[in-house]
Amino acid sequence: MPLVGCGQAPGPAVFDVTQGPEGNSANVEVLVAAPAAVGMEALGGGELQNVGGCLGADGSVIVWPHGTQVLEQDPLLVDIPGYGSFRIGDRVRVGGGYVLEHSSDDVEPGPYEIAGSIVPASCARFDVFLANAGA
Repeated sequence: MPLVGCGQAPGPAVFDVTQGPEGNSANVEVLVAAPAAVGMEALGGGELQNVGGCLGADGSVIVWPHGTQVLEQDPLLVDIPGYGSFRIGDRVRVGGGYVLEHSSDDVEPGPYEIAGSIVPASCARFDVFLANAGA
């Protein structure tokens, strides 16, 4: 389901998923990065959850690696390249690094472009972790 224009190189994808309260992911966006040759290797992740309207973990928004796919919408099931398939509430650990951290309320709320993906203002109020594809 990537969003690719005719004659253009593949870019980032945004999946808008609407789900009932049992999945805790009503109107969640799955932000997916453009292809990258290299990336950071810090450990991130945690329990998958709706963070400000975007799919994240443990209170941080995650921009998922290129190739991440929404396999099912209700309940949400995502496949993360090199890591496997996960649902809201599952625990996931991914390599990457924080690209936006809020140390005070003085930070502009966004939106921000991160790795070719637009992080909406509602999500940019939270720290943002950029995940790498697993090996």
